[in-house]
Amino acid sequence: MVLTHPDGLSSAAFSPDGKRIVTASWDKTARVWNADGTSEPLVLRGHEAGITSATFSPDGKRIVTASWDKTARVWNADGTGEPLVLRGHEGGILSAAFSPDGKRIVTGSEDKTVRVWNADGAGEPLVLRGHEHVVQGAAFSPDGKRIVTWSEDKTVRIWNADGTGESMVLRGSDSAIHSVAFSPDGNRIVATSNDKAVRVWTDLDPLRGVDDPKLWAATTYCMPIERRIELLRVPEALARTHQEACLRHVEQARAAASEQAPAPASRPHGSADR
Repeated sequence: MVLTHPDGLSSAAFSPDGKRIVTASWDKTARVWNADGTSEPLVLRGHEAGITSATFSPDGKRIVTASWDKTARVWNADGTGEPLVLRGHEGGILSAAFSPDGKRIVTGSEDKTVRVWNADGAGEPLVLRGHEHVVQGAAFSPDGKRIVTWSEDKTVRIWNADGTGESMVLRGSDSAIHSVAFSPDGNRIVATSNDKAVRVWTDLDPLRGVDDPKLWAATTYCMPIERRIELLRVPEALARTHQEACLRHVEQARAAASEQAPAPASRPHGSADR
């Protein structure tokens, strides 16, 4: 069976139930096919430039597409209604993917940024900055708490999906990174690049440490609101929320540590310091 577009294809993905396939093409369309090849495909039109990726939501009811026209679009997979258009990137979008719960979408762009959107279009996207070149792709971890991104700057970065903290930078490639994936348990990352090597990173403990009570109990610094806005480019309301969450984590962790601390040993009667 061969599925064809009038122009070259950039991606193809199965629906979660395996009954459909969505393809993306430089012909500016995405097409939804029955996986057994029966009937004509559903054609999704609206992008003004080639489509770089297309994928189903976890429930199979929606499709997100990314395009060189600087937008991502969220479609009903049955073709009904108008697509939701996500605008904000200053360059073409090379990838778009749903979170495991289908509530968020992450996009990577030639403008060197990654953006995390509410899948219903509500609010402003969270902008993740740090890559020094085109972001080739971005994807959520299996638990949805982290995001992995890869770039022509020869690095892979792992971020907290809520934008808190700093990204972890994974280096080692001698050329641009073109494909990255989490393992099913989220504890490893595999990456491919033009240097003919496949790299697997397993030391992701520093990221998982964000939930470690001992780490929070030892924390002495929660980034000020103004600094968060400056460095992370987030709205004031989100910066305030993140700072309050940090302070709350610290207070709770210190209280828990205090309760768990052993009581001082009592000194035997009649003993004296020497």
